[in-house]
Amino acid sequence: MGYPTGVVYVIGGVSLLINRRARLAATWIGLFVLLLVILFNVPLMVQYGSDIVKGLNFPVDTLMLSGGMLCLAGSLRERSRTRAGTAGAGLKTSDPRALESLAN
Repeated sequence: MGYPTGVVYVIGGVSLLINRRARLAATWIGLFVLLLVILFNVPLMVQYGSDIVKGLNFPVDTLMLSGGMLCLAGSLRERSRTRAGTAGAGLKTSDPRALESLAN
């Protein structure tokens, strides 16, 4: 499971650094880490229920990474398909109704 994890982290990290499909990358990293927690850390929690380090610390800090990535994905916006990235681009400034709609 080490190589797929590395591939997901490297591709996702590069995508986040260059800001290309960053929301998709953060979502995939977050879901992948959540899947790893479910597959590997939940059995450790059951097996080492009385041990704080193995039974609770590892799953919680890994869930924190997953939650952080999913929060990042939720906070990122998808790029608009138009090249004009500002609101109201292409509107005539002499039209007061258009400017009024932007103010609201």
